[in-house]
Amino acid sequence: MKSKTLLFLVTLATIASMTMIACAPETTTISPASTQPNDPPGLLPTHTPTYTLNSPPTATFTFTPAPTSTPTPQVILPENVEQIVLLNRLSGLENIKDSPSNIIFSPDGTLLAASFGPFTNSKIRFWDVNTGQPTGQPLTGHEDSITSLDFSPDGTFLASSSGDGTIRLWDVKTGELVGEPIDADSIAIGQVEFSPDGTLLASGGYENTIRLWDVETHQPVGEPMIGHESWIESIAFSPDGTILASAAPDNTVRLWDVKTGQQVGEPLPHKKDSADQIVFSPDGTLLATLSFRTIYFWDVNTGKLAGKPIIESTGVLSMSFSPDSKLIALGLLDPVIRIWSVETREPAGPLLTGHTDWVGNVTFSPDGWWLASGTVINEFFLWGLPRWDTTITPTP
Repeated sequence: MKSKTLLFLVTLATIASMTMIACAPETTTISPASTQPNDPPGLLPTHTPTYTLNSPPTATFTFTPAPTSTPTPQVILPENVEQIVLLNRLSGLENIKDSPSNIIFSPDGTLLAASFGPFTNSKIRFWDVNTGQPTGQPLTGHEDSITSLDFSPDGTFLASSSGDGTIRLWDVKTGELVGEPIDADSIAIGQVEFSPDGTLLASGGYENTIRLWDVETHQPVGEPMIGHESWIESIAFSPDGTILASAAPDNTVRLWDVKTGQQVGEPLPHKKDSADQIVFSPDGTLLATLSFRTIYFWDVNTGKLAGKPIIESTGVLSMSFSPDSKLIALGLLDPVIRIWSVETREPAGPLLTGHTDWVGNVTFSPDGWWLASGTVINEFFLWGLPRWDTTITPTP
């Protein structure tokens, strides 16, 4: 038992060493009359590139500043003129020695939460996205590495899970712990996630089970979801909150009815490798599963594979759907980011270069204006994106 426990904790530590990022819904207003209309509000570019951004038909944005020295990383120039621009790096991280284990945006996009530190030194810090500066005091209390973070849909609470087997809820405004920690009856918790309506928390851990928790009472809801033959690697709620997906090293992905706690259909088989990460497309039609070099797409309605997989020979550490479900961004070992078309399963844009270590995670912002990426050595980039096939229109 000790050797298996140690293996799981080492696995959690490995996962924690890879930056985890998530963007929550936000509203971005961009004025064509602003001095730098291509820059999303609050982000100060680290360079002044020359580019033209092809935005929706309702507005035209052009920004041509005076020539400057070549930025690092270099601005990427796609052949179709639409350019992806590195907008900003989070400041203040040079004073933090520990590698981050998780990064997540608040639902309104004004805060960035990140967890740092191994074992008893674990802490959570907040940054003001508008200024890039730290805000408030670090949140401390976990007695082991923090394995995941998730904001409640309304941004009131931040949930954290840990290798100490507990889940903690924090008041985002005050930084205070909300109630007593939830003892999840597990040696370690790998991930925690709020349901879309914010009333439930789902957790997956060492005991091969998934549990649901009432956010208000901190009490378990229903019976544990049992079926996996190994610890829970990843969990994800469907956008409508009716289905919970789970992945484990037993080479299966399972779907669960949130209301009844029963498994839906047969497990989705991963014959060669287990799924390290799972994520639903925002439109709820597909479930993407990441198995190191391969991204599989599953039809949620039929439980069958939907089209050919995406294969990256160097290895994939992270993935994120665009808000319209038409694109998927992959963080690679190279270390670069590649964006693919979900429909054609072909690259849909240029490689994003500039990171100097593995891209532990990537995520599209829900408004589609930028992509966030991070590595294990305190590199956090925000990339401004061209208006690929999106229906989102900036407010004039």
